Amino acid sequence: LPSGFIDDYARWATRFGFPQERIEIEEKYGERGDGAQRLRRDEGEVVLLFESGWVDHLVERRIAFPILEGDRYDNHDEFAVVLTQRGPQGVYVVPHGRKVAYWLDVAWPVLAETPATLVQARVTVDSLSATTEPVHDVSAIFRVTFDEGSGTRALRTITRALAKWAAVEAIDDDEDTGRQIASFIANIFAAGTEVADTRSWTMLPDRIHIAQLRLPEGTHDVTVQILDARGRIGQTLEFDDVKVIGGSRTVLHHRSFR
Repeated sequence: LPSGFIDDYARWATRFGFPQERIEIEEKYGERGDGAQRLRRDEGEVVLLFESGWVDHLVERRIAFPILEGDRYDNHDEFAVVLTQRGPQGVYVVPHGRKVAYWLDVAWPVLAETPATLVQARVTVDSLSATTEPVHDVSAIFRVTFDEGSGTRALRTITRALAKWAAVEAIDDDEDTGRQIASFIANIFAAGTEVADTRSWTMLPDRIHIAQLRLPEGTHDVTVQILDARGRIGQTLEFDDVKVIGGSRTVLHHRSFR
């Protein structure tokens, strides 16, 4: 948990009369510092909301599943389960005495990462400073959401490909030359229309970070340094004449796309 959240929790527990909550917080996380004390009348707080990088996204990969000679099935959904249990090409081992009659090519969505290079921010006013802490891992939430639907997604994807393959096979069974040409065209069409569902949370950041800095009431020039994983400065921002109101918070925001 971010220390700023724990301090806020302790502060509000005291303010609204929950002393036992405050005791439990300090037993679990240790004695809290100035951040857990109520703001004085003559001081306020600058809060920096910093969003870094890009959320994980989906890309398309082609994967082939084996249909063996002698396979018999009446239901695409049931046969899709069989294929997922066999595993894709490169993983599946064909049983002795059987041959692969057809590799069923499917378009598969897979996770891709875009690691952020600027991952932290430091807020400075005169001799006072505070460094951000991550408070929301958007990519982790997206990965959990994606994994939760992996089973049904696999079955849907293979069932869709089976339906296209069955349509091509139905045409291909006829020995008529025209039907053979139609089968060839249908096969090309089936392959060309096989596209993975790669819809993602494309515009969201990888993570959201927060820094809190207590300042005297008044107007301040605030410097924000955006840092990489080794603490090197990658970007410097200047917020001039930021108004800090006693007992209140002033929120600043920056989004890094690197």
